[in-house]
Amino acid sequence: MSGGLVVIGVAIFYFYKAVSRRFTMDLELERMSRRVERATLACGIAGYAGRGTGFLIIGAFLAYAGWYVEEVEARGFGDILRTLEDQPFGAWILSAAAVGLAAYGLYLLLAAWYLRLIASW
Repeated sequence: MSGGLVVIGVAIFYFYKAVSRRFTMDLELERMSRRVERATLACGIAGYAGRGTGFLIIGAFLAYAGWYVEEVEARGFGDILRTLEDQPFGAWILSAAAVGLAAYGLYLLLAAWYLRLIASW
């Protein structure tokens, strides 16, 4: 159960990074055009929120499994996703996490071009 709570803590940190836009600290925003800057910020916010959603789902199921599920009843991750999909808003939650993770990938591509290099070798 404590592993699930740790993963939930990581999810909260990713939500914090999305809301506070802390991910922009290592980017050279002054080199970006206004359009690229807006796209990078939008993809970063959606990406970190999607990443937080994914970690929140995993953490919640780990905490639930640690608290309620017996060892013989443990199932795989595919069964967990199917269980979540069967919930009233499960498909929407999974879709939001998928779109967020795709946005995170786009953010990483944009950030790779404008990353501030801290160490020079």
